[in-house]
Amino acid sequence: MNDYKGVIAYSDMNLVCTLSVMGFPIESVDNRNYPRVSFLFYKTKNLEKAVNDFYKGSLLVEPKALWVKGRELKSRIKSIKS
Repeated sequence: MNDYKGVIAYSDMNLVCTLSVMGFPIESVDNRNYPRVSFLFYKTKNLEKAVNDFYKGSLLVEPKALWVKGRELKSRIKSIKS
């Protein structure tokens, strides 16, 4: 997790997929350390709560949507340096 001005970056794919499925838009992808990338989100109270709930294990998301989002994000990563 890296902190930029007004945004926060996460590289945990499970967290990023979960946040994205929950409706938090990915603002940008930081690929300076490719193949390890970070996904940037605008920092909000709702985002912070969702991240805390994720690590507490108290979130519920639809499994198929999570799987589809994971495949989508992996394709996005592969296309960065192709």
